[in-house]
Amino acid sequence: LGTVIQKSLQKLYQYQRPEGGWGYFPESTESYVSLTAYTVFGLDQIKKAGFHVDAGVINRAVAYLKDYMANNRDLIDRYTGKLHKKDAEYANNRAYMLFVLSEIGNGDVGLTNSLYEDKKLLGNAGKAYMIMTLNSLASSSADKIKALVGDLENQARIDARGSYIRNDISGGMSMMTHTKVTALAVQALTRVDVGHPLLPKLIKWLIGVRKDGRWDTTQDNVTSLIALTEYLAKTKELTA
Repeated sequence: LGTVIQKSLQKLYQYQRPEGGWGYFPESTESYVSLTAYTVFGLDQIKKAGFHVDAGVINRAVAYLKDYMANNRDLIDRYTGKLHKKDAEYANNRAYMLFVLSEIGNGDVGLTNSLYEDKKLLGNAGKAYMIMTLNSLASSSADKIKALVGDLENQARIDARGSYIRNDISGGMSMMTHTKVTALAVQALTRVDVGHPLLPKLIKWLIGVRKDGRWDTTQDNVTSLIALTEYLAKTKELTA
């Protein structure tokens, strides 16, 4: 496993573009922020698992993400160069980028609070990311977290398998599903209120929608496993 990881890391290092991001293919001529944020998240997970990760690679990617948001490049039309209004894609992409930065200890209080002011543009996944980001910041607001948790509670749906949080983001490269959004809600609630009465229902649903021991997509699998592992660790069930 260690050999495979090191070879994969070398490929990622090789494919990083000069500005610090990654494209979808080795020959890509531009970086994509969502993919770059996802890559940074993956590198951080590898690092936390005990493997050596080149800090310079992560630092360049972080600088690229911060510069992208600080200069509002997500509000510039890539084809016309004109500014456009903030929309759901803008808000949800930012929520994910800010979440990833906060996970690696590079959270940005100003950008996070600014995005909260546009929370009406956030989908359910974006709200889950924002809950976790706010919770990680020293200046996080309990009132803001409470409001976002309330929004997720209102989005809970019930079926025979339990309760889930629906995916309300359509199209794009978000790769969101009801399963992934529900897993993010489990992760968020675990961090801010592990005794929340909705949590057991969401977990029951997550377990119930598996097929042959797994979920439908790789994104569903990764997000669900991370969320459930955090829950088990927080409730001490891993050591019971």
